[in-house]
Amino acid sequence: MGFHTDASVLPRPRGEEEAGRLIEIQRDIERLRRELDYYKALVNTVLLPLIPQLEDFANRLLSATSNWPEGMP
Repeated sequence: MGFHTDASVLPRPRGEEEAGRLIEIQRDIERLRRELDYYKALVNTVLLPLIPQLEDFANRLLSATSNWPEGMP
C-alpha cells in the first residue's frame, strides 16, 4: 500500500482550517462593507433627493382630487 504525496489529499491541521475559514470570513466582511457603501450612496444620491419631489406630487394630487365633485373616484 503506497502513501499519498499529493498535499490536497492529506488532512490539514486544524489550525490551517481555521485560518482558511477566517480568511474567507474576512473576505465576506469586506464584500459586505463594499455592498453597504454602495447602497448608502444609492440612498443618498438617488432616493433621498426624490422625497421632496414625491411629497410635492402627492400634495398636488390631493389638492386636485379634493376639488372633484362628489361621486367622482
